[in-house]
Amino acid sequence: MSPLPVHAVLFDLDGTITRPVLDFSAIRSAIGIADGTPVLEYLDRLDGEARARGHAVLESFETQAAENAEFNHGVAELFQFLDRARVRTAVVTRNSRSSARLTLRKLGLEVMALVCREDAPAKPSPEPALLAARLVQADPPHCLFVGDYEFDVRTGLAAGMRTVLIPSRPPGPAMPRPDYQVASARDLIPILQALNGNGGDRRVRM
Repeated sequence: MSPLPVHAVLFDLDGTITRPVLDFSAIRSAIGIADGTPVLEYLDRLDGEARARGHAVLESFETQAAENAEFNHGVAELFQFLDRARVRTAVVTRNSRSSARLTLRKLGLEVMALVCREDAPAKPSPEPALLAARLVQADPPHCLFVGDYEFDVRTGLAAGMRTVLIPSRPPGPAMPRPDYQVASARDLIPILQALNGNGGDRRVRM
């Protein structure tokens, strides 16, 4: 894509803003899901009590992870830069709203918008990213979507955004190529400075 200035950065939560804590193998085992099957998509196929039980198990794991949340490498530094540069921020997560809010409170982190699984179809659908862009009043081409996993890259690309991968695991062979891949969140700072000019410290237009 062309090097348009960045008006908003949209973040995945677990494994991106936070250190990877959720043990998806343990979650699948507790619910009774085959290894490698996406949890939310599996639960969507269930009915009634089975679906409710599965979501209760998932919520308990998410709550525990939220209570133990810690910033991932370089994230606090990146958010300080974004605040100084007046770049808008949002979180787009497959987690529940209650656990996501708990995570942000634990970290002491404020964002302009929070989009969770209750608000839109889950990633890799582009809809939660597009909703977040509307909430922060930024056009998709002026957004960066930042995540640690294939679903994040697919979501951002489908929404017409530039994508940044900070991998928490080796990328799979079927994952589309992100616009940027960095080792740490702080490595995004010089990229944003280059895209926005003036060291990144400029007001963004509404």
